[in-house]
Amino acid sequence: MKGQRVKGQRGIALVEVLVAVALIGTVLSLVGNSLFQSWHHTQKTNDTILTEGNIRSAARWVFQDAQMSESTNLVDGAAPVSTLSLGWTDRTQGGTAHASTFQLQGSNLIRTFDGQSLTVAQHVASAQFWQTGRTIYVSFQAQGRGGMSVSRSYQIRQRTTG
Repeated sequence: MKGQRVKGQRGIALVEVLVAVALIGTVLSLVGNSLFQSWHHTQKTNDTILTEGNIRSAARWVFQDAQMSESTNLVDGAAPVSTLSLGWTDRTQGGTAHASTFQLQGSNLIRTFDGQSLTVAQHVASAQFWQTGRTIYVSFQAQGRGGMSVSRSYQIRQRTTG
């Protein structure tokens, strides 16, 4: 009895299969798009956090040394420069003289302290330093992976001599 239907047995129509495939495809595309958007947003947030962290790291090191400094390579009221050199003497008995320099090498901000170099921030696009009176002004721009750019400026008051 080939080709004949057994009583009570039903088959699935082609239209039903196509509707089911279309529904599954629609649900999968919505879920996939939602997952991709979530992943993309997470990546952007992580990139922002990393870029902000690089600027904070650079600022922390510059603040530390600039607040201690008694002398700089900056000319009062002159245009910004890309290298900052600082000098100071410890206020301990027999005070030790110290020198630090901050400059970009590629996209890394390098701090050289008493002859020892250390990368204090990465992905830094620009660093500018200038001075007015006893206040040092610092401006950093960092570049994130997704082309996102973050800029921050700071004012640092030098310690008074004497």
